[in-house]
Amino acid sequence: WSSDVCSSDLVMNYESGLSLSQMLKRVPEPHEATLLKILLPLLDGLHAVHEAGFLHRDIKPSNLFIRDTGQPVLLDFGSARVATGATTRTMTSILTPGYAPLEQYSKDGNQGPWTDIYSLAAVLYRAVTGDNPPDVVTRLKDDPVMDRLLATRERFSNVFLHGINRGLEVDEKKRPQSVNEWRAMFTGEAFVAPARKSEHATEDEETTRRIETLTQAPTVVPAWRRMSMAQLTTFAAGALALYLLIGGAELFDRFGGQTPAPVDKGAGKAAAENP
Repeated sequence: WSSDVCSSDLVMNYESGLSLSQMLKRVPEPHEATLLKILLPLLDGLHAVHEAGFLHRDIKPSNLFIRDTGQPVLLDFGSARVATGATTRTMTSILTPGYAPLEQYSKDGNQGPWTDIYSLAAVLYRAVTGDNPPDVVTRLKDDPVMDRLLATRERFSNVFLHGINRGLEVDEKKRPQSVNEWRAMFTGEAFVAPARKSEHATEDEETTRRIETLTQAPTVVPAWRRMSMAQLTTFAAGALALYLLIGGAELFDRFGGQTPAPVDKGAGKAAAENP
């Protein structure tokens, strides 16, 4: 902030190297591997910006700087704004034709991470085709983007071109909604979208917890199954002794507590012959 002229100034570190715009003039047809070495670190930085709650809103070749070491740097955050939640509040319409998505043409446009993704995809389009991307308003009537990308298939892979095309979708809802989702299109990694909680999330979570509690309840094991072999042997011997004791008592009661007299079959026969 300068009190003399009542203006604010943005101070940035001095970087030694050249802008991507200058690099593309020196190397008009860069290889896919070269562009990926620039793109992937930029995505890491852009993800950090979004995680902090900001949008850059003015990504273009002149704002991408390549250090002498080859490391890319995202410059000029003069148009950056704070985002609230997934979308932004009403914003001023600051844009660069060809590199700005449709939502930036309106103060109430649905701006979010997908807004910066469009601009960076437009930068890749410029590097791949050698031409500035068409203004998004003209694309509403006649859209040449896909045809021009397909014309470069001899130099670039279908995966790489597909990622650029998805980032340049006119409808922001059809674009990748986060940097991580877009990065996965270039690297081939699996992307899992973060879960969204519904208004009934609390009830659903409680129901799930109850089901898990029921399914994970401990099984009741009968006491006899938990006995050791020694305990089972002792138990069986005791049961047998008890059974014999009860059986013996029943026999004793049946005969009046007396021991039955022995029967002499010979004597019986003699009595029958001599009545």
